[in-house]
Amino acid sequence: MVILTVLNALWAPFIGYWSVALVFLLGVMALACVLNLRPALFAAALSVLCWNIFFIPPVFNMQIRNVQDMLMCFTYFIVALLITGLTRRIRDQEERVKQREQRLAVLYRFSERLVLATDRHSLLVLAEEEIVTALEVQVQFLPQAEGETELLHVEDGVKYLPLCTASARYGWVKLTKVEPWESGEQYMLDILTRHLALALEREALREVATQHELNRLSENLYDALLDSVSHELRTPLTIIQCVLANLQQPDILRQPHWRQELLTDLESASLRLDHLVANLLDMSRLQSGRVLLNQDWCEPMDIVQSALKSLEQELLGYPIEIKALCRLPLLYVDFTLLEQALVNLVHNAFTHTAPNTAIQITLYTEAERLVIEVADQGEGIPETYLPYIFDKFYRSPEVQAPGTGLGLSITRGFVLAHGGKVKASNSPGGGACFAIYLPISPLPYMPLEVDDVTPYSHCG
Repeated sequence: MVILTVLNALWAPFIGYWSVALVFLLGVMALACVLNLRPALFAAALSVLCWNIFFIPPVFNMQIRNVQDMLMCFTYFIVALLITGLTRRIRDQEERVKQREQRLAVLYRFSERLVLATDRHSLLVLAEEEIVTALEVQVQFLPQAEGETELLHVEDGVKYLPLCTASARYGWVKLTKVEPWESGEQYMLDILTRHLALALEREALREVATQHELNRLSENLYDALLDSVSHELRTPLTIIQCVLANLQQPDILRQPHWRQELLTDLESASLRLDHLVANLLDMSRLQSGRVLLNQDWCEPMDIVQSALKSLEQELLGYPIEIKALCRLPLLYVDFTLLEQALVNLVHNAFTHTAPNTAIQITLYTEAERLVIEVADQGEGIPETYLPYIFDKFYRSPEVQAPGTGLGLSITRGFVLAHGGKVKASNSPGGGACFAIYLPISPLPYMPLEVDDVTPYSHCG
């Protein structure tokens, strides 16, 4: 105000002392934009005194002899007060708008982060990060004690806010701050805790819905397993019972060729029963996640030969064609699991193929992967059913062959455990073709011992 008085004194002879009041008023408005209300009102009153003492005749005196000057001074004082109050109100509204925008930005970011949470733990971690960033406080989440409904004890600088919705309470949040709490921070805390409680409720409802869905799928799986297994078990068990009953007949015992046919049927039924039980055990391992790989370096052709040997009796009457289109690398796999996967593919091939029909097994490499194809010359798979062919208990409605629908699903599980994949397609010449794609691992570096190196000599 002193600087403004000095400047007005310089140009007052040119503009007149009434115009000086407008300059003072402009200065009061500028101060009201940067100062609080009380300093701005003090500046307005001080400007009236400066104008009266230094510019209104008689100068350097508080007296005002002219009625017009008195009315002008009084009007200036009222206008200065009004302008100061209105300017401060505009500033307060601007601050409130900024705070509201900041709260909305924090709330939007808070809600956006909470949506990314996948479980309760990640939800609380994200919420803690956002609250610490927004309010600069220490956050600790406390579980809901059984029967606890009242507010916990309050300490200096510490707040306990409940995380509750209309239907349930999900615990408490403890907030610690060294500086005093502001009213705006309390408002933000209420909003953030309410949103966090709603997110916790949403997560709890999602977990309940997921559990219900798992229960429903488990019941459906149990029903499908019971229906499929009961039917598949009944057939070989019936055969075994009939064979055992016939073998007790004296007439049959005296006929060697009849006895041999019954023993062949008994062996076939037992093999079928063994295959069914093996599939059920393998599926149980896959469902429980207890598939542990016992990996070692294996020859791909050894795996194929071992799989065919285990199906030696079933493959009687089915010519097997094995082709290796290139030099095959070693595989770092679990020999037993991969053998079982290949057994299921071959078993599926001869199950859906007429006797005396060839089954082709082709091995080759493609883009750092070893491919094992098992192709038959059956009716193939309708294109509509190809996407579901590896689902558990899925069997094509048009297929009348026996089976539980587990073999292909087990094959996919074992191959995926090795980091590979399996595909099903129809061969151009007819029939189905299943391909196993396995990654080729680089061979480990094996340094040679000095004694193992044969000295080189050039013979001229």
